[in-house]
Amino acid sequence: MVDAEADYCGTTILGMITKLQRFNSNAILELSMIVSRLAIIYKQRDFNFYPAWAYSIPAVILKIPFSFVDAFQWTGLTYYVIGYNSE
Repeated sequence: MVDAEADYCGTTILGMITKLQRFNSNAILELSMIVSRLAIIYKQRDFNFYPAWAYSIPAVILKIPFSFVDAFQWTGLTYYVIGYNSE
């Protein structure tokens, strides 16, 4: 029988590997959207339309709800499914 520390360590490592895989797949999907926006951002920068922060702040604010959804999904998949819940 595996003791609790080894079980906890194993699930933590497996969780980190899975989370990194999800992060990399999301990053690759977002990279194509960023590259498609670069031409517009550079054109508007060259014509002095908007500063860079006018694009970066709304992008960060829009990602906050998705980060919370991702965190709740991750908690549901690991904490309750693995058995960390005492009930």
